Amino acid sequence: MKQWGFLILALFSYSAAPAWGVQFSKIMNDHPGNFWGTLYFHQGVLYVSDTRQNLVFAVERDTVTSIPVRPVPQGMVAHGDFLFVATTRDNFLTVIDTRLKRVVKEINIKNVDGMIGPSGLALENQTLYVSDSGAQLILPIDLSFPGLTPGVPYPTGPKLPDGSNDPYNAYTVNLLAASAGKVFTIALRSMFSSELNIIRVLEGKSGTTLLEYKPWEQGEGGRYNAIYTHSDGTVFVSAPAIGSVLAVDPATLRVARIQTTAHWPIALTSVGKYLVVLDRGPNPQESFDPVANEKYKPALEVIDPSRLASGQAWMGRFDLSEISNGQIIRPSELASSPEGVIYVKSESLVSKVTGVIDKITGVIDRRSCFLIESAQ
Repeated sequence: MKQWGFLILALFSYSAAPAWGVQFSKIMNDHPGNFWGTLYFHQGVLYVSDTRQNLVFAVERDTVTSIPVRPVPQGMVAHGDFLFVATTRDNFLTVIDTRLKRVVKEINIKNVDGMIGPSGLALENQTLYVSDSGAQLILPIDLSFPGLTPGVPYPTGPKLPDGSNDPYNAYTVNLLAASAGKVFTIALRSMFSSELNIIRVLEGKSGTTLLEYKPWEQGEGGRYNAIYTHSDGTVFVSAPAIGSVLAVDPATLRVARIQTTAHWPIALTSVGKYLVVLDRGPNPQESFDPVANEKYKPALEVIDPSRLASGQAWMGRFDLSEISNGQIIRPSELASSPEGVIYVKSESLVSKVTGVIDKITGVIDRRSCFLIESAQ
């Protein structure tokens, strides 16, 4: 019979551990974290996609519900009582009723002219944007009408004179965000490129190109790996090749660079007004290098967007390896709750971290941080 073990790590004493830790431990032991897709928090529930078994877990304080979906669940966004899931190896956009915890609708993206299947999702107000990396298209869907009304898909990259995609200069989009009626994409430079290395901003309805931010023209390294819309509308992009986060003003489309101490920033979320950056530690090429694993530690870094103009947006860093006693290895995903809880998906577990940001000043308070996670 399989035995369960739980470890509570704390930097201060507190009462009995919340039930969240128990539930996460069961998920982690049953489904190794390196097979998982993404995290998404909505209305008190943490949703975790499992790309191996094609499930979405709905994790609440006292229950874990497994929701079967089509292959392979990746991007997730929620609108009201519905969670939209991009099943990236199928033609369908899956809709989960968050009250019933089950699939209530599947939209066949392939039925829309030129589309093949979903790869990434972004949401703003009543519009859901679906990227299709196979067809190099973005599809806007109006959520305000019953039945989810698809709009007209438009190319993600440069167009030929007839308005169609240029197949030799197509932009493949897996990561996107939306703000101020615009779609912000991280795109492959061309079908022959292996790097996500262009920030491209499109007008949300028509797809008209508003900005192409090419890192080689800015003297920057050319890889971007995460994009996130902050509550103030600013769009942030993780730039691991230069250890930075780029901030894009949705109104002016001006790009500001925020230098961090992260070795390989890989995911973004927010707690209140603060932006939280996940540092993976060793980059993918260094993962099996003992020297790099010892030198570069996973961490959370905190940015205050309100200080962008002063150039003092970076606030501090918190070592995840230390607080987890080395159990957080190669983290890759972040999510957060309105209450300030941060969830981290790493190679073998999902962790719950609280108290990282000290009230008003934003200073990392090591005395008030604690972590609940499983022990093997």
